[in-house]
Amino acid sequence: MHEDEYWQVVLEKDFTCDRLFVYGVISTKIYCRPSCPSRKPHRKNVRFFSNCETAEKSGFVLVCAVVQIKLQQNHIWN
Repeated sequence: MHEDEYWQVVLEKDFTCDRLFVYGVISTKIYCRPSCPSRKPHRKNVRFFSNCETAEKSGFVLVCAVVQIKLQQNHIWN
């Protein structure tokens, strides 16, 4: 997928893509799954990552709403 497609998935909060990527918000240094119920971030502040590990290595912290899924689906997310 191209970044514009990732962004559209985030805008739509499409849960079917939750295992494909995560996105980080540089203004808060958190990352989340595409279907995260949080308010929409500014596009200029968003970075996309293929998995949690890459986001964490880039200095982002997991938002609480994702923790349970990460633990349940660890083999998929990493």
